[in-house]
Amino acid sequence: MEVIVKKIDHGLILDSKENIWKNYRKVILLEGLKNGGLNLHGRSEIEANPITVRFNPYDEKEYLMVPFIDQENMELSNERFAFFTNEIPDTSLIISRTKNNLVFERKGKKYQIDRFIYLKDPLSKGYTVLPDLIKGNFKRIKSGNIKESESKERTKKKTFEQDFELIEDRSFEDMVINNTDQVTITLNGKANLFFDNCEIDFRKLKIIAMGQNAIIMRNCPKVIIDSVEISGISNYTSDSFTLPSGLTFIKSNVTIRNSTFFSNITGDDFVNFYASQFSVDATMFKDIPNDAIDSDFSEGTISNSNFLRIGNDGVDFSGSDILLENNVFTNVGDKCISAGEYSNVESNNNKMVDSSIGLVVKDGSVLETEKDSFAGNTVDIAVFMKKDFYNDPLLIYNDVLNEKNYLIEKKSYVIPYFDEKITITKKVEDLMYGNLYGKASKR
Repeated sequence: MEVIVKKIDHGLILDSKENIWKNYRKVILLEGLKNGGLNLHGRSEIEANPITVRFNPYDEKEYLMVPFIDQENMELSNERFAFFTNEIPDTSLIISRTKNNLVFERKGKKYQIDRFIYLKDPLSKGYTVLPDLIKGNFKRIKSGNIKESESKERTKKKTFEQDFELIEDRSFEDMVINNTDQVTITLNGKANLFFDNCEIDFRKLKIIAMGQNAIIMRNCPKVIIDSVEISGISNYTSDSFTLPSGLTFIKSNVTIRNSTFFSNITGDDFVNFYASQFSVDATMFKDIPNDAIDSDFSEGTISNSNFLRIGNDGVDFSGSDILLENNVFTNVGDKCISAGEYSNVESNNNKMVDSSIGLVVKDGSVLETEKDSFAGNTVDIAVFMKKDFYNDPLLIYNDVLNEKNYLIEKKSYVIPYFDEKITITKKVEDLMYGNLYGKASKR
């Protein structure tokens, strides 16, 4: 492995075309520091790695290894990237600070960096404070423990017992919420529903959006959506930030079954799971202009569900672990199933019919398919690289691959069930995203 080494005031920068540590090709070694880490948008954390570097038999130094803070490494750390800046408006929302703006220990004494950069979060449009490890200096601070935030106890209860309409935002926090049968909630104007740290049990509920309305559930340890109908929602937007989906789950545990989601108005996705655990079963998604389900850095199962007349992707996964079973995709405008950005997807007995593209595997993802069926699609399977800083994608195909319409790049791993000769297509990405196959997509 060829590594370029650059010395900085408090350590070294290592840069390579191959992975140096975990999936990172560019890292920083901070000299003499024992422990520390990075908090990213308050949702994920990277613990730094202590290492000893021996330069010769007589000279060795201790370092703390952290990822270089750039767009590539933020994606590899399960974080969407917006942009970096050294200055932010006074009114901006600070959503996360890296362990009190990055605190390290050296010989029992705490040190803190004195210069920072700000990473804008595309999900919330708030800012995370990150250390400027290139231009910053470490200064000693007073000792003391860093207090972690604690979840509040949910002691309040709320039952939706009758139909109601909203014309302005309604927020519920630290509550246990349910409903009686056959309740309808109508959202008008720009009214949105917010649930924070709530336990939710919605059954036989109907939510009708008549304006520009969204539903956001954050830090909810238990969400049950059973026999619920949601229609007409739009992605959340305000003066301070915008979300891509009409129904958003952030760091929540979600169960959806026997429900129907249809005819949303705006947004990249109808449903977005972000850093969540979820299951979707026996649910219908229909007449959706863009993606039906988007899963970012989540774990979940989708089973026995139908996706009908979807304008863009049926299901789109980034950095997620997913099981798909017994689903039907019909008239999907782009990809029925898309696995990207280090996703691991198991796809069993799914049907993809009369759609643009069936299965897509890209950017370090692994997709194993068994007993999936294809009919009337422009392309059944595509395997390719879109972002070169990920590992090569892998398709494990337990059927006769040459009976399908496929596009497979050279830098892809394919394990066919039978000993088949695979035809290689050059520059698959250039054919995708509305150029020849599928629909133009942002990612």
